[in-house]
Formats: sequence, structure tokens, C-alpha cells
Amino acid sequence: MNYVMKHFTLQEFEYSRTAWVRGIDNTIPFLEEANIRKLVENILDPAREKFGEPIYVTSGYRCVKLNKILEKESGASPTSLHLFGMAADITAKEWHDNVRLLEILKKLPCYELIVYRFKSDPDLIDRFHVAYKENAKPKVMFSKFI
Repeated sequence: MNYVMKHFTLQEFEYSRTAWVRGIDNTIPFLEEANIRKLVENILDPAREKFGEPIYVTSGYRCVKLNKILEKESGASPTSLHLFGMAADITAKEWHDNVRLLEILKKLPCYELIVYRFKSDPDLIDRFHVAYKENAKPKVMFSKFI
């Protein structure tokens, strides 16, 4: 495994089921890899250390072709920070553990922190979108219901 920092690999950020099924090359370019390293160093590794359990990347880097497909199929933003390696969608192994993970993420320098909650049970958190931008103040924190 090619670990970016202590707990995460570049493969976790490159993998996309959509890209794999459609034969899209989602290899991370050099500049975006540097951004992923900053995201991991400032958000993901500290969160993992405090959380004490694995955190899973459900969506990491997205090439333009992949992001365009996700725009159409799931409403991804055309200016998504995933395109630049500055964002990741993450989750704990168990949904109930995401409540604890949220408290940790709130204390980290997230440029964006979006909490995806279930409409059927708003206390239940499915996943998070986290982003890091160097020298930027935290910008957004809100919930989306799925």
C-alpha cells in the first residue's frame, strides 16, 4: 500500500466504482496529490488519531470526466474541490460512530464540512464531505438530507 500519511493511501483517493465500471482513468496528477497530502495531514490523519478507529474514504479525487458523470447522476458540483484533491467524503465503519466523528471534525480546520443525514432519521449520519484549503478560514458547515 502507498500510504499518503499515517493512515491513508493514494489508492483510497483514486478508487471510484463509477470510474472502474466505465473504464475511466482516475489517476491522481502530481499537483492534486500534493493537495491530498495537505487534506490528509490537516484533517484526515488528525481525525483518525482522535477517533481511534479507521475512517473510510467513500469519494476522493475525481478527474474531470468522472466528475461530469457524477454531476448528471448524483448532483456533484461542477466546481467540486474533489477535482483538485482538496476534498473527500468519509465515514466511520458504523453509522452510530459518525456522531462521535462529527464532534472531532468540528474542531479541525475544515474549509467545508457537510454532514449527510438520513431524512428518515436526522440523528443518523451517513457520511461527511470534508475539504481543506491552505490559509483559508472555515467556510461552510451544514447538513444535507438524503
